[in-house]
Amino acid sequence: MAFFLKELSIAIGLLTSDHSPVANADGWKDYVWRIRPVDQCIAKDKRGFCRIVDDKWDWKRDQHYSFAFHMDPKSNTLTGNLSLDNRDPTDDDFVCVVAIFADKNDDEVAVLYQNWHSLHGRSIERDVPVRPSLPVSSIVKVAVGSKQCDVHASPDAANFYRTRLQLNQR
Repeated sequence: MAFFLKELSIAIGLLTSDHSPVANADGWKDYVWRIRPVDQCIAKDKRGFCRIVDDKWDWKRDQHYSFAFHMDPKSNTLTGNLSLDNRDPTDDDFVCVVAIFADKNDDEVAVLYQNWHSLHGRSIERDVPVRPSLPVSSIVKVAVGSKQCDVHASPDAANFYRTRLQLNQR
């Protein structure tokens, strides 16, 4: 029964997902995507980070994530900011989040991947630096995907390292 509920939960989440051709081509499976232009921030913080996604990683629970980023074309650096807010009183999760930064042709410029353990009733937030080899000034949109995953998430980690290598990203 637990397997059925997990599959049903994934199916319902995927129905609400934005379509992401780049993510699908890269093999990111069972992620719920939010695709946003880089110039459409929900909010900017005092450090200049552009928050583009506020969403739930589990549609049926009080478990939220947000994603923001800051680009510096001068140093060609990119920093993602991820926060998880697990308001559920009993449910711990491993949460995988992917951010694919793309240019106007939907070609990938950079990729970010994180797998965090979210404890019930707790919040966590971190900056994640990305050093792309391609110019960050060419980035026009970000596809942010989230899902519940397991402690290792080996296929996702392998996918990230393969994509990162293809992009010559440090």
